[in-house]
Amino acid sequence: MHFDQFTESSRPGTIGESSTGLGLYLAKNCIERLKGKIWFDSAEGQGTTFFVEFKT
Repeated sequence: MHFDQFTESSRPGTIGESSTGLGLYLAKNCIERLKGKIWFDSAEGQGTTFFVEFKT
């Protein structure tokens, strides 16, 4: 999984909505413009943890 534009989600949204594939792409773009960084750890069947870091 990457933060690419229009990447399709493997599951529907929390209320069944379809994915546009823009959420993580936009988040990464905004965070990087603010000189931050975003990354994740993922384990199949266990979930994904996202990390966001900003320098002070």
